[in-house]
Amino acid sequence: MTGRVHHRAVYGALKTATSVLLEGLGRAEAASRAIGVRTGESLRQYAAPGRDPFAPADVIADLEAFADYPHITAALAAANGYLLAPGPERLRAGGAAALALAEAGEAVTKIATVYADGRCTHQEAAPARRQLAETIYALLCLDAEIAAQHPDSGPPLGGGS
Repeated sequence: MTGRVHHRAVYGALKTATSVLLEGLGRAEAASRAIGVRTGESLRQYAAPGRDPFAPADVIADLEAFADYPHITAALAAANGYLLAPGPERLRAGGAAALALAEAGEAVTKIATVYADGRCTHQEAAPARRQLAETIYALLCLDAEIAAQHPDSGPPLGGGS
């Protein structure tokens, strides 16, 4: 393989996600103390735009364990065409079912409105796709919750254990 696989914007998004993650953890110094890295300088280099290095997977896993949202993992998933969904342990009890039903209802309404004239216009495409993504996410969360409650029913559709 020669060169980079993704467009440079993807690598910029990874640097931005790293910066947002570090800011959310109270900057690099606080994050370095949280994960046992000697100095914040080593973490700051991972957020520096336009240059290597990028954060190694073990550092990302450690940092995101302390974060409210896995910014870098989400950016990696999006770069490779995946939708990141939390596992059932991240969801409130019973929250996935209510979310899935509400999102599915909104999606049906949105898509029915978009296709009322038999076609999807350019202006309608982005909002419709966003609604579909939110619905898919909610349904994957519901599936993960059901799989966790009934392990003998098979693995969650979105992957995981």
